[in-house]
Amino acid sequence: MLKFLYNIVVSFAYLLGLFLFVISGILQQAWTIFFLVLGLFFFCFYQYKKKKNV
Repeated sequence: MLKFLYNIVVSFAYLLGLFLFVISGILQQAWTIFFLVLGLFFFCFYQYKKKKNV
């Protein structure tokens, strides 16, 4: 459980970094990064569901 929370915190920090990166002038690439983040989120969600099933 603690490890899962730790993963969430790390993922959140990573997403926050990406978000700041987007804001700092690369707004024309915002959609690309948005879809990258979305893909990452679904990947993490999928991994979490897979772990719960095992």
